[in-house]
Amino acid sequence: MRRLTLSVALLGLSGLAACSQDFSLQPPSGEPMTVSDISIHSVHDFAPADAPYQRIADWVAANRTGWSQYSGTPPSSGTMISYGNESLQFVDKQVLARAPAGIYEKATSVNVEVLLR
Repeated sequence: MRRLTLSVALLGLSGLAACSQDFSLQPPSGEPMTVSDISIHSVHDFAPADAPYQRIADWVAANRTGWSQYSGTPPSSGTMISYGNESLQFVDKQVLARAPAGIYEKATSVNVEVLLR
């Protein structure tokens, strides 16, 4: 029985690892983008022709892979960028991606303020 429990647990962990390796962040495909600064409750919308939209789309294209499954409660701070079925939450040196497949995380050195100028 103990061996079966261990096997089931290992199978579950390998399934989580496979999910995180399969996740690919989808770039915006022309839909409007909403940017919210969570701490000060400011909201801005960007259209595909706007420079910040293009910089964010370029960042997403360069960061489609390398995400890990996120476990925990997302922080209630940072900058949230939403488009389509995806959202990105930049907090310090980390970005969380929320997608229909779940929540994923990745370390980043980009300052989100540079993307939004």
